Amino acid sequence: MALPSQAGLALARLLTSGVVLWPMASPAWAQSARNALLLGDLGGSLEYSADLLQYLSQAHATLTSPLGFKTEHVTIVAEPSATEAPVVDSVANAENIRSAFALLAQRTTPEDHIYELLFGHGSYDGTQGRLSKARRDLADTDYAELVDALPAKRVIFINTASASGPFVTALSALERIVVTATRSGT
Repeated sequence: MALPSQAGLALARLLTSGVVLWPMASPAWAQSARNALLLGDLGGSLEYSADLLQYLSQAHATLTSPLGFKTEHVTIVAEPSATEAPVVDSVANAENIRSAFALLAQRTTPEDHIYELLFGHGSYDGTQGRLSKARRDLADTDYAELVDALPAKRVIFINTASASGPFVTALSALERIVVTATRSGT
């Protein structure tokens, strides 16, 4: 179940102002590029789809305006119904998510910072956590492989979905911050 609209916006603001500001205190920050990949899953209903698009739009606005990320360094992939929104770059399916990570890999260096924010519905089958996507969900281990392939070593990965706890184990690494909405997959 998606968060109520006001709670979701508050969460988007908290994540993109509190957690994202922390690395800015380091000297390396001034010499690094900042990139963000925002993912929104299938809303499941018109109301939840609208909420998810609002969370993505608010996170984009926060990153590009007060936090100064270059617009071209913030990529949003979202459910098919959201692709008409000007901030959405492509449909959130496994192929496009992999392509977005590949583009990040091409434009980043080991000194850069990457912020990955996932908004939506999660699931856990007892083995892997997933975020609901069109056609085929990617598992926590798929995201771990995608993040591991990035040259940038400083990654903040935030999964606001239900059942997101397993992402901590799958994605934890040196110089990486993993934040989830739940402790476990249930």
